[in-house]
Amino acid sequence: MRIKRRHILKAERKLLVISAAAGLAAAFLGYYILSEKEKQLVAELRPANVVVAAKYIAPKTRISKDMIRYEKIPGRYITRAHTDDYEKILGRITAVPFLKGEPVLTNKISGNEQDLNAAIPTGLRALSVKVNEETGVSNMISPGDYVDVLLTFQTEKNKKTFTVTATVLQAVRVIAVGSSFVDESRKMTYSAVTLALTPEETELLTFAKSKGEINLALRPLGDRKKQKVKLASFEQLFEHIKRNEKGDYDLREEYIAAEIEKDKNKKFEIKKREE
Repeated sequence: MRIKRRHILKAERKLLVISAAAGLAAAFLGYYILSEKEKQLVAELRPANVVVAAKYIAPKTRISKDMIRYEKIPGRYITRAHTDDYEKILGRITAVPFLKGEPVLTNKISGNEQDLNAAIPTGLRALSVKVNEETGVSNMISPGDYVDVLLTFQTEKNKKTFTVTATVLQAVRVIAVGSSFVDESRKMTYSAVTLALTPEETELLTFAKSKGEINLALRPLGDRKKQKVKLASFEQLFEHIKRNEKGDYDLREEYIAAEIEKDKNKKFEIKKREE
């Protein structure tokens, strides 16, 4: 009986020792895990320098030193696209706009000025048009400008050939002049202008280029409104010249006569409806 009781006591002591050891191990493991988590959290919250925009940077802009600066942000928010190296940013081209204080991410800037595909807006296509000093507004068009595209071509009517001019595209964005798609703020000499077009406009302009002479008309800053336009022909030109030959008195008389005629037609329509 005593022997059996001794065995039971020994087993209980062993279980007690094992339980105590397991508790100590669990406590140590818990402390280690919490300690590592604390270190990780401190590291994530520790601020680090990254390159940010010192002011608003427009898209398609070559980054210069005055456009960027360092700013500290928590480490947990830093990704592979962030950088603390000025040399990785300077001279590169922005693909998107950057607000003041916004980190300049390396995946949002182009490697060099020759990467034209980075300048083409999503969904559009790049198509170049040959120009000279006359058809290209004296080489005063810059990337970022908006232009209208005019086509002068020959057409037939009643077995007669006429030369006419039509506006085929309006408010088209210029993404490059010559081989540059960055506004250098200086006059450049170039023989081609590259436009951003929808696939349908690309086909239309490609066809138009083969039918006559293309001219570009530069739009004022901020003007992108499309207007109704008529086909320009010699007849219209002649009528315009004839109008210019008339004095103010003649033009005023014509205007009054036209208004009287409009009023007569309006009264006639009202009377007709009443009957």
